[in-house]
Amino acid sequence: MKRTLTFEESIFCQALATTELLHLLSDSNFLESDYYKNLQFPANNDPLKYILKHSGIGNPATFQMFLYALLVMPKEILKNSEFERNCGAYFNAIIIKFIYNFETNYSNEANTDLAHINFYNHIRNSVAHSNCCYKTIEGCDYVIFRDEAPFNKEQYCKITIKTADVGTLLTNLQNKIIEYLNPSLKE
Repeated sequence: MKRTLTFEESIFCQALATTELLHLLSDSNFLESDYYKNLQFPANNDPLKYILKHSGIGNPATFQMFLYALLVMPKEILKNSEFERNCGAYFNAIIIKFIYNFETNYSNEANTDLAHINFYNHIRNSVAHSNCCYKTIEGCDYVIFRDEAPFNKEQYCKITIKTADVGTLLTNLQNKIIEYLNPSLKE
């Protein structure tokens, strides 16, 4: 059944399109293009170009925006939808094979029982509270997500995943989101 996108869903679709555009610009070495070389930022041109030269488009800040758009926004914008109800189960089913390291001390979770951990919820909370860090361990890049109990910082869940694997997860999630929104996007 076709329906019209709400204002919030439209903003969400714009975020999805923008993250994909940034991904493609990064993959096509946009910062090496003649267009970019001739581009002048109206304010702070030299500092901004310096930052982009040293961090690239595909930097941790961009990655953090992708994570927010694909994990936090759907929970709020698509709440009570079929997609939102099924997203956590879908995400949890595929994430287990990508976890490099995992640690929890939440009273209702066990480090040895990954099947009963809501990774989607922990990672989404970590992203929503900007509690992610990016590290290189033995030559490999990782994202470390840390979710802390709001009223007891001693309770936490820490999940470490290779950056490339997080990218794979995000691509899968983006495809699921677009698939869900597709009937509305055709109007």
